Amino acid sequence: MVFNKTAESLQNNLRGFKLYPEYPWARHCVILSPIFLYIIVTGLMYGFWGSGPYSFYLALRESYPAVTYAMKIISDYYLSIYAVYLVILIRALFVHDKWDLQFVLRSIVFAILFVTLLNHILKGSFGTARPSLVPPPSRPFQFARGYMTFPSGHASAFITAALPLAFWIGGKGFSAFISLLISAICVSRLWLGAHHPVDILGSFVIGSLAARCIFQPRRPLMERPVPLPPKSQQP
Repeated sequence: MVFNKTAESLQNNLRGFKLYPEYPWARHCVILSPIFLYIIVTGLMYGFWGSGPYSFYLALRESYPAVTYAMKIISDYYLSIYAVYLVILIRALFVHDKWDLQFVLRSIVFAILFVTLLNHILKGSFGTARPSLVPPPSRPFQFARGYMTFPSGHASAFITAALPLAFWIGGKGFSAFISLLISAICVSRLWLGAHHPVDILGSFVIGSLAARCIFQPRRPLMERPVPLPPKSQQP
């Protein structure tokens, strides 16, 4: 009985998907601006692809092993942000909040479409090698292991999850925190030699498109529709 009601609720929310026109692009750009500027500045200094940026971050890895260890932790646990979505989902199911439930469902659907599907197609189509292969060759349309770096899957997935969450929860302080986390994830991929700077720039596009589709303006609790009682209980 509970499973049937949950399935019916999921179906109703999936039917209600739509793109909201009032997307906060200005706030979106502000959140991404620190890491974007960092990529541009370091890219102009050391290059956006190839041996230049790889050598730069290799020297940093060898000079600061403690920072390298921290970067590995950040990179390994980047999906921990979805724990926040899990909390929102559990609360929505317990209090029958369709607005919160739809937000989580949108996040899951578009994360699969953009991050898992589109990202994988682009990675295989470009066939860009890992920075450790100097000079890095390419094997487009072969989907070969080690030749699927553009765009960054870690950065795309985190931007996809973090930006809508920043808009949903709100507040300048939380947005600054999300901006810091996005920057840390992106820099960790460069620091560890897993990606070229251009891979991170590509992830901005994928993550931004997904965030645009996921976005849903938050309604105050008092403005959310109140579910009608069953017909048997109606006067």
